[in-house]
Amino acid sequence: MRLSLGPLLYPWSRDAIEAFYAERVADPVDIVYLGETVCAKRRSLATDDWLALGRELAAAGKQVVLDVYSTVGLYAVGIGIAVMVVSPLIKKLMHLDTLADDTVDDDLEGQSAAGLEAQEGGIHPATRPGN
Repeated sequence: MRLSLGPLLYPWSRDAIEAFYAERVADPVDIVYLGETVCAKRRSLATDDWLALGRELAAAGKQVVLDVYSTVGLYAVGIGIAVMVVSPLIKKLMHLDTLADDTVDDDLEGQSAAGLEAQEGGIHPATRPGN
């Protein structure tokens, strides 16, 4: 059985992060996921700092996984590109060119009998005189 340590779930200070991972060197954890799941604007460490922490943990015999969530982002970008590549084919298969309406006067049955205004062709309820 292999033990793993997930990424940080809350924003920590730089010193707290470095002390936390320094203590993990002696722990019986096999895999360490480096990174934070908080907003990128609130991160305390830069990418180079995370890489340095990863090197230290790898030197101690830990398997290090850096920035798990960038993998999800890369998959999303790949899927987006694939959809853009396939969309012209899908659009062609939808036969949108056959939906053209060249004649405007044959849209509705009795449209020519209707007057100038839309309500002239409809039913008008009788009104009581004096109201």
